[in-house]
Amino acid sequence: MPNIQVNDQAAAIVRSVLGLGRTLGLPVLAEGVETAAEFEFLEKEKCDEAQGCLLMRPTDIAIFTAVINGDTPAEPDAVVVPMPHKTSAVSLAQR
Repeated sequence: MPNIQVNDQAAAIVRSVLGLGRTLGLPVLAEGVETAAEFEFLEKEKCDEAQGCLLMRPTDIAIFTAVINGDTPAEPDAVVVPMPHKTSAVSLAQR
């Protein structure tokens, strides 16, 4: 994810992609979320889902397979996290 906290152009690009997704009725998944500030920016901008090292470090394929098969993973985190403004919210404090 680009450095949206200090680069106005990067923030504008992210807002544009989010707006395009909303206009087309498509959910938007932000990848590469590494900081709480990035997560908070995406939450404020109503991004649908996020993934990245802030939410879960890369993991073993067995854990990933368990997650996509609906089994309880060995780690408590999910691979993709709904943003807190969604009804199935997972906040930073809950992780």
